[in-house]
This record gives sequence, C-alpha cells and structure tokens, in this order.
Amino acid sequence: MNNNGYFYADFLEYTDGSGQWINFEKSDYWEYTWAVSLGPFYPVLDVQLKSARMVKKVWPTIRGYGYCPWNTLSRILKEYGMSSVEYEAMLRDEINEALMLTKKYPMAGALTEYYNQVEGWRALPFTAGSFFFSTASLMLQSLPCGIAVRASDRVDSVDNFQFRLSRISAAATGHGDVVTGFELNGKPVAGTLQIPQSLLHTGQNNLNITKGEAFPEFRLYSSTAELLNCEIRDGNLFYEFYSSVPVQLVFENYASASSIKVVNDNNQDIPFSVRELTISNKTELMADVTNRFYVHVSLTKQDLK
Repeated sequence: MNNNGYFYADFLEYTDGSGQWINFEKSDYWEYTWAVSLGPFYPVLDVQLKSARMVKKVWPTIRGYGYCPWNTLSRILKEYGMSSVEYEAMLRDEINEALMLTKKYPMAGALTEYYNQVEGWRALPFTAGSFFFSTASLMLQSLPCGIAVRASDRVDSVDNFQFRLSRISAAATGHGDVVTGFELNGKPVAGTLQIPQSLLHTGQNNLNITKGEAFPEFRLYSSTAELLNCEIRDGNLFYEFYSSVPVQLVFENYASASSIKVVNDNNQDIPFSVRELTISNKTELMADVTNRFYVHVSLTKQDLK
C-alpha cells in the first residue's frame, strides 16, 4: 500500500538486485482495475474500495479507458455506496456509443471496447459480459457462493436470471437505492439480503422488492459463504452457513445488535474479528471457520417478528 492508502500496481526487480514499487498511473491500467474490482474475495476490502474510487477518478485523466474493466469497476462501486445517479453517469458514454450507427459497424446496440473509439472493436463478449454482469447486479448481486437482493432507482425488473438450478424473475416498486423489504415466492424474508438457499426453488422463482431511501435495522448484506437458512426467533436472528474456506460476512447496522457469536456444528464458539468499512458504512466480520457454521445475533430492537 502506498502513502496515499492505495494498492501499488507493480513491483519491478532490476538486474542489480534493486526493486521499485509502481503506482497505478504508470502501470497496466486494465489489470490494476480488475485486481481492485473483481472478487470473489476481497482480503483488504477497504483498501480495495479506496483504490477502486481512485481508478474511477484518475484513469479518464490519463487516457481513454477500456469498457470491460470499467464495467467491473462500476459494479463494485455501486455495491459499496455509489448512487444510481453516479452509476448511470459512469456508464452513459458506453451506452451512447453502443447506440451509434457508425460507418464500419452500423449495429445499434453493439457495445464498444474502448472509450471514444466507436469505429474500433465492437460487439465483443468481453465488454458485453462485464456490462450485463454489472447492470444485473443492480437487482441481483452475484456472490462467491450465493445471490443477494439489491435495489436501484434505475432498474425495476430483471427476468429469468439463472442461478444454479433456480431461475429468478424480479420486480421492484418504490423509489430509492435501498431494499426496504422483499418477498420470495410470496414469502417475506427478513434479516438478510443474501437469499437463503433453503428458500430458492428449482426452476422458476418470483422476487418482489420494495425500494426506499434507508433501512435502519440489522441484516446480512453479503458474504463469501453459502447462506443455507436464516430464521427469526423471539426477535433474534439465526443464520446457518456453509463454506470451504475462511469467511467474510458483511452486515448493515451492526451496532444495533446487542451480541453476536459464531459457533460450529458442535456449538463451540469460533473467534472472529470485525472491522468497519468506512467507505461504505458497513461492517465486515471475518472468521477462520470452514464447513457448516452458525451466526447468532441478539438484537436491541425487538421489532422483527
């Protein structure tokens, strides 16, 4: 990490045995952008987010950027705090250029590969894949071992989103970038934005989302583990997870919980650490636990039924 709090981009080793760290401004811009914006795991999430915001600001001042990494950058920035207005502005040039009927490529809707080079490569899967990867995440965010519900003022529906053996069609009502509630197959789901695997049907699933400006209660935002189940009993939350590697869990409104513990299948306490994600106002919990484990949350507000 450099003196500005960003990740270095490269380390050069010279024949005389000396070495030199290289910052983003003098690096391979594409590889650096992917490194700070693509998971599935983010070992130092706050530094990666800060570095991602730097790329968004600095790269356009250096040279024309590539839309493929630009799209993955937009996804993580929206996931951790960027508004829908900022998100749309970030992708507006790409959308406008894709709609141009140019002399070489008279194909409206064919995404371009490089900013402001509409006569260059178009309709390549690299840009199209990252574009849909980003835009679909405005309602259904892909996680390392699951799927999470999201909201955006720019999207009201997603149809036939395929996740494993489940196909999800989602519709949203209201205004805002925050999920204030959702129902899956007619059943309200509380305490989590990551969809519990136990609630997903094989085949068609219907997701109804309510959007708003804020949500004040404790809930799971995302994780690197598979969420098997989430229950509310006596106003407290009980999460059941599975993971083959140590886990990162991200929560909203973490301070509203009076106590949290992580236990394994034998009900033995598992140590964990917590750090605030200052850029996104969320809290990350990390635990060196594998296989099936549970998170028990006692809430100070007893209003979840």
